[in-house]
Amino acid sequence: MFISPFLLALKRENELALQHSDRHRKSILGWKLFGDLVSATTVTLGVAPVITVIDKAIVENAAGQKTLFNSVGTSLRNMATKPVKFFKSPMFLLMWGTYSSTYAAANSIRTLTEEWRVGHSQSQSSLFVGTTIVNSGTTMLKDRAYAKMFGASEAAARAIPKITYGFWATRDLLVIGSSFIMPRIVGERLVADFGIEEGRAGKIAHFSCLILTQFIAGPIQLLGLDFYNRPMCDLRWRTAALSRLEFLKSQFWTIVGCRIARIAPAYGIGGIGNTYVRDSWREMILQNEVSLVQERMATTMAMQTERGGEEADIEDYDDGAETKALVDMVLKEQHRQNERRVMRADLLENWDL
Repeated sequence: MFISPFLLALKRENELALQHSDRHRKSILGWKLFGDLVSATTVTLGVAPVITVIDKAIVENAAGQKTLFNSVGTSLRNMATKPVKFFKSPMFLLMWGTYSSTYAAANSIRTLTEEWRVGHSQSQSSLFVGTTIVNSGTTMLKDRAYAKMFGASEAAARAIPKITYGFWATRDLLVIGSSFIMPRIVGERLVADFGIEEGRAGKIAHFSCLILTQFIAGPIQLLGLDFYNRPMCDLRWRTAALSRLEFLKSQFWTIVGCRIARIAPAYGIGGIGNTYVRDSWREMILQNEVSLVQERMATTMAMQTERGGEEADIEDYDDGAETKALVDMVLKEQHRQNERRVMRADLLENWDL
């Protein structure tokens, strides 16, 4: 069977165009992932100082090193008078690393599931598992370092007991559950039992679950610190238990108040800021792609005019598989951007219950 050289050349041209389009798509994916990292690190750079001050105060207060207000005052004074030293300190870098890695993981998982066209339920499961692993692991490392740096001075040489890690892991599971699982259950009950509008019920459920969880997660975190600061191995079990209960009673409102104060920067401002920066980065990439498509259309139309001897019409535009794939990618990204704008607007409305 005879195939004309022209058809062979056209086939080869389309194959090369598709290969180039695939490389271009991978390049765009790389820029998206880079933007995910940029948005995570820049936004958490702004909220990490506040969380650092609060967490340091919790640990120092639990160890009896300083009162809560003395610790907060000292940290704020050091931040104001010696900002470079504060932002280079291990306590800040650990906190920044914890939250930037968590946000970066969440952003990257969203980007990859979009790219691979994963279903909604599988996408949400991947997001939950991925962020849980990253956040729990980095938080555990941060808590261990804080306990060593700001815990009781006589405890610095001791290893962190396993029961302390157990309490911290339980705290993390409670917080994750209150962020991903409980709001949906509570929101459904608010709609069914009280007739509250679905969107409003979701917002109320989200913040109420986060706040109420701190009444359990706070004491659990405090118990973990107390087992490290005061092993009480030489005391009878009952005596040690009563001592720890008395300690929890005296510090209950302090730890709960501090953990509630962390919600706004950690889950509110940080989440909204991350979404805004990430979407702005995506819009920049989209605009660049639109400009590239327009340039190729103009170039091709000029070439068609030159070859045909008459002006080409936009409906006759045809630049092969490469540009068609590029146009398709731009249109899909525009659709995703519109969806993200709706999600961002919903996040901003969370502050107006």
